Amino acid sequence: MAQQFWQNFSRSQNTLVLFLLLLVLAGCQDLFTCKDEPVGPDPGSGQDAFAVAKIARWDGNEWHSLGKGVTSVENDFASVNDIVVHENLVYVGGTFDFAGEYEVNSIARWSGSSWQGFGNLVFPGVHRDYPTNKGTVNAIALTGSGAAMRMFVGGDFQAVYNDSLEGLYANNLAIFDFNSSLWRTMGEGAGGEVEALAIQNDLLYVAGKFPSVDHVPNTSLIARWNSATGRWSDVGAGLYGYGVYTLLRNGNDLYAGGQFSMTGGDAPVNNIARWDGSRWNALASGLNGAVYDLAFWGGELYAAGQFFTESYEQFHALALWREGAWTLLGDRISPNGEESYRIRGLALAANGNSIFLGGRFANMGGRAVNHVARWDNASWFDLTGGAHEIGEASLSGVRALGVLGTNIFAGGTFSFVGQM
Repeated sequence: MAQQFWQNFSRSQNTLVLFLLLLVLAGCQDLFTCKDEPVGPDPGSGQDAFAVAKIARWDGNEWHSLGKGVTSVENDFASVNDIVVHENLVYVGGTFDFAGEYEVNSIARWSGSSWQGFGNLVFPGVHRDYPTNKGTVNAIALTGSGAAMRMFVGGDFQAVYNDSLEGLYANNLAIFDFNSSLWRTMGEGAGGEVEALAIQNDLLYVAGKFPSVDHVPNTSLIARWNSATGRWSDVGAGLYGYGVYTLLRNGNDLYAGGQFSMTGGDAPVNNIARWDGSRWNALASGLNGAVYDLAFWGGELYAAGQFFTESYEQFHALALWREGAWTLLGDRISPNGEESYRIRGLALAANGNSIFLGGRFANMGGRAVNHVARWDNASWFDLTGGAHEIGEASLSGVRALGVLGTNIFAGGTFSFVGQM
């Protein structure tokens, strides 16, 4: 298993021996959690199409796999939901049992050559009500450097495990401390699924689909954790609607996007709002549809989502906030069936000369791009064939993008990349 798991081995020998005995008595063939061996495609690279498992790297010219990618047992659903680059390492969250050959349970790190998991030797990662059931990670945020790093994880899970087999009740939120290689909880956690995280100095902003966090009043859909005091507080009395899906910090401002219509102070906002440190601000009349991701590029704010025309028969996937008004960019997309209205795969990333859009779309600007595209402020370009076989579920597509220098990391539900 991952390196830190083995570092904890000497402290948990008795627990491990007991657990292995229970496995034998239960008739399990696997040494960890009765899960089958991971089955992922062999590593590959190039411009021509090759198989990957839910994640790949594009270097500006060709695609590369990240080892054998991330997989789930017995061909169960697997997805990458978030990619964060920190100190030149790639952190990946989603819904999966394995990263490469290691059992990781929905949270892992790619070093450039190998995968690593987090937490207990036997039960790494995040879990639902029963420890052999993996949870889902939707958002990752990191702070600090080296051994002083901490990783905040949000999603849909109930427990994390350290040295013993007695899980910590996490309730959709947890912290991994790199100095101790241990998980910690954050009070009573969130009362619903966590979708987004953002760090500003000693403050962690948490957003999602929950009525409150840690039972603190006025924390509907968004709350703030003070890491110095270990206490939760509200953010402008919260937001009200279906959910907040993305957070973006820019200087002293925090932008929130999702599906919501009002602030806790009864101010109208339409799916996007700016927190200036003391109150929520609307961005003109907002956007006519859900906002799934946000990014700054060239000093301007871009939003990815489903921004419908007045007839609701078509939508744009990208919008630009410029000089106090919204401009819709890219093609008009016609939903193919009712499920397409619930696309949750749109993601943004920016580097020095381009912004990248991932999701569930075949074309942009009259060009076949296959679910991931580059915009240079004038034209759309494909990423050497794009992503393929993205799945039939309403949540399928390219769901996460990350940047490391000139490299673009794409994650989601796809099975191939490159030119078909």
